Amino acid sequence: MNKIKYLLLFYYLLTFLSTNGRNINIKFYASLYKTKNPSQLLYSLLQNKKITNGDTITFPQDTYYFSPIDRDVCLTLENLSDITIDGKNSKFIYHGICQPLYVYKSSNINIQNFTIDWDTTYVIQADIIKHNKDFIDITIDSQKYPFIIKNKKLYLKYDDKELPIITSNQNLYNKKTKEIVPGSWDNNLGNVFEEECISIGPNKIRFLTKSTSTKFYNDKKIILRTLHPFRDAICIEKSNQISLKNIHINYCPGAAIRLQHVNNVNIENSYASIDSISNRVFSSEQDNLHANNCKGIIKISHCSPSGMGDDAINIHGRYYKLLAIEDSHNVTVQIVNTLPEIDEFFWFVDHKNMKRTKSCQIQQISTRINPQNHSIEAHISFKEAIPYSIKVGDYLESKTWTPEVDISYCDFGRQNRARGILVTTPQKVRIHHNYFHTAGTAIMIAGDVNHFFESGSCNDIEIYNNTFDNCVTSGTAYNGWGTATIMINPDIFNKETQYHNNINIHNNNFKNTYSHLLYAKSVNGLSFHHNRYKIRKKYKPIIIENCKNYRIE
Repeated sequence: MNKIKYLLLFYYLLTFLSTNGRNINIKFYASLYKTKNPSQLLYSLLQNKKITNGDTITFPQDTYYFSPIDRDVCLTLENLSDITIDGKNSKFIYHGICQPLYVYKSSNINIQNFTIDWDTTYVIQADIIKHNKDFIDITIDSQKYPFIIKNKKLYLKYDDKELPIITSNQNLYNKKTKEIVPGSWDNNLGNVFEEECISIGPNKIRFLTKSTSTKFYNDKKIILRTLHPFRDAICIEKSNQISLKNIHINYCPGAAIRLQHVNNVNIENSYASIDSISNRVFSSEQDNLHANNCKGIIKISHCSPSGMGDDAINIHGRYYKLLAIEDSHNVTVQIVNTLPEIDEFFWFVDHKNMKRTKSCQIQQISTRINPQNHSIEAHISFKEAIPYSIKVGDYLESKTWTPEVDISYCDFGRQNRARGILVTTPQKVRIHHNYFHTAGTAIMIAGDVNHFFESGSCNDIEIYNNTFDNCVTSGTAYNGWGTATIMINPDIFNKETQYHNNINIHNNNFKNTYSHLLYAKSVNGLSFHHNRYKIRKKYKPIIIENCKNYRIE
């Protein structure tokens, strides 16, 4: 009888494995393959073509522990279509430098219903128990954040490594609200935590270097970051029709979600979030969402990001600086992060006025490492002749990869450093029905040719029906977090040109405002009307610099 059962089961498995559009139950296959590591199981299934187009990968609700298999990635979906990953509200736990999910050259991918976390983080959360002009005392939970004091320096113990503390984005938090302490920003205490320290009791450490801060931050939490490689939680490249739904990233050593060359993505209730059970004040070490050179539409709704080490949302293109012009069809450009593609259309941008000129299509491209400064350079051949007016020092900007953006029904708080939304795209942008109470500026519309080369000038932005509640509690003119609730501040060479166009801000509610409402620079076609606000007398509500055709009511 048992023999017949096994034969029937074997026949069922053969039938199941040969049918498209199946439900791949991870627990069932884990017992079949005799492995407890989902990464190993998924790698085997993908390598042996047991997961094919149209399949649904299901994780029955549980806690799953992943270890990386292929290039530090725990799950890679490459050249696949119509795949669904359903976590069924499971918790996915990772360890070490790894990337939970990488999607590449795939289409119609639906990812949903799980939480991502690490068993041990690459940051230390500490409590300041005494802070005066002579020393700083902190306490660290050594079970959650194993540490060692070696040669009077503090290190995080991670497996067989001892990672030094670095002075980078060391932010201060209120213990109860877990919000950035008002008036504080990056590294307020200087490089104290890289200096000498001694143990003064179980889990208690005294740093002996005098703080450069004129304020004392007793009874506050502080994040101490370490020197380590970065890895994003979810990275999606060169893919189409992506849906992320009901995904929470409690920690990752990079950005929570990174998009690059993605066409059409819907992000619903998916974001970096503080794990309240662990009493942390941090989540992803970089942005919640960083989208670079995408197209179609990026639609974001019902997200409440918190605890990030950088901005909530950053959506932009990329400028490529023109290094050399060989002839009428061939140029060399400097590469920053994103490599152009064959058949991609590029605008040529005059660096003096930052105006887009003729666009040309790439025919060939090759890259090299500059032996002098080790930067990446690309030699590009265009199908058409480049504009005769273009000179070395001008820029290229992708015309192909420019997305529309719609952000709605989200909550952007001050439980993360820096700002809320950063967006630059020439396509339509709609930001509506959101709640902002950010430590820095709520919405920043920039454009940059001096630092990160994040393009480009905007043509159609509408910001409406939002609530801005006491934003910019930690913003200043020199810390980069912003000085106004909404900032339009392109970082360009020519201060006389108009960089952005057609920005309409209306029917918003500005509450408890202790900063400028709007700072706008270099805009042609700016409208600020039918907004409700009450502002302190010391602040000028609206500051306009070098704008044309603007309407303020």
